[in-house]
Amino acid sequence: MNKKRLKIMGLLVVCNLLGLVLYWQLLSLNMHQLFVASGVTLIITIIEILIGELLLVHSNKELQIINERINALTDHKTAPAVLGTDASEYLPLHNSLNQLQEMVIKRQQKHAERNGEWQMLLKYLPAGVLVINSQQEVVLSNEKMAEMLGHYIADNQHHFTEDIESAELLSMINHAIQFNQDSHQLISIMARDQVWDAQVRVYRNETDLLSILVILYDITDILRAQQTQIDFLRNASHELKTPVTSIAGFSQTLLDGAKDDPEILNDFLNEINDSSQQLTELVNDILTISHVQTQQNVTKKLIDLHELVHQQLIKRQPVADKIQVKLINKVPLGFMVNANEQGLTRVIRNLVSNAVKYNRPNGSVTVNAQKTTNGWQLSVSDTGIGIKPTEQKRVFERFYRADQSHSKQEISGTGLGLAIVAEIVKTAGGTVTIGSQLDQGTTINVNIND
Repeated sequence: MNKKRLKIMGLLVVCNLLGLVLYWQLLSLNMHQLFVASGVTLIITIIEILIGELLLVHSNKELQIINERINALTDHKTAPAVLGTDASEYLPLHNSLNQLQEMVIKRQQKHAERNGEWQMLLKYLPAGVLVINSQQEVVLSNEKMAEMLGHYIADNQHHFTEDIESAELLSMINHAIQFNQDSHQLISIMARDQVWDAQVRVYRNETDLLSILVILYDITDILRAQQTQIDFLRNASHELKTPVTSIAGFSQTLLDGAKDDPEILNDFLNEINDSSQQLTELVNDILTISHVQTQQNVTKKLIDLHELVHQQLIKRQPVADKIQVKLINKVPLGFMVNANEQGLTRVIRNLVSNAVKYNRPNGSVTVNAQKTTNGWQLSVSDTGIGIKPTEQKRVFERFYRADQSHSKQEISGTGLGLAIVAEIVKTAGGTVTIGSQLDQGTTINVNIND
């Protein structure tokens, strides 16, 4: 108990003693004296009441301060700390509240740090996350989920059906709510050409309230990569089988006695040689694609593009002469580019070879180049059979060959030439585009950004 309160209590005791003395004296006083004594007694009583009120007000004020501090803590607010003083009988309570407030602040800071880490994890998580509470309201989601669902998810609590349009996913969530069971399945989203790996999990907390966790993984690219590998192996096996079968068949026929006929021997050996070259080209092209895909960094240097094209046209000239195709180099003299020489050489060789093979007698192949806003462009044009509009998007696929029935030409090749071009240009950070018209010719543009 503080000194101020002790003094007030002492005054009350004195007042009470005086009251007792006066009461005893009243018994022996006359009328006038009785009136005076009654007045004094009244004054003492009023003083006693005022002192009691003063004590009560002081006590209530401190209790009000304590109550305000407790309310502040309850509302997660920070109240000013009370400095230690012996003047208050509630000092121990104030000190306890100071310690409690300090502990609450530290826990709030720790909670804020963990919440920030959790929000950062949710933001960059490669999977879509959605949490639904027992009232079937969305209480948590991340950016990836909004991206996959194709629209913004509101921060305020709302029914999950406002966000989810997929009938299959809605069915999974409703099944989890109704039967309290987890589920896992693949969902095809035809409108966006996507495939989701969807998981719906059920959780119950200590009060047995239900929560639903929805996790979506976009596995579209993974499935496409798997299908590409399957197609590649199937097509490669088919392409390898043809020359190998020819080599085996002609060899066996020669061993069975056909070698004794000089004319047959010569024809069969030529067939075996052609099949061997075809097989070698196919293996080299497969190795080239594998090498380009695994190539991380390529060495670049300044290259005279006119001179490089000139060298490749000279090498392709013997094949062009057989079908009377003219090769034209329109790349400006001294046209310098910064590129990987091996990759660029392969691009020019494949594009020119294709342009010659799919050309017509007395046709032409023209190679040109020009500077662009962001870099430079290489163009290879031919006057050949052209490509159907429906097939132009697929010519860069591995082993894909455009329909040649309209040209009545049987054109050999591995079917990897343009696929290799696309891979090399992609690795260099560029793009390949094609323009073609049936019976008029084709132009392929390679755009490289410096």
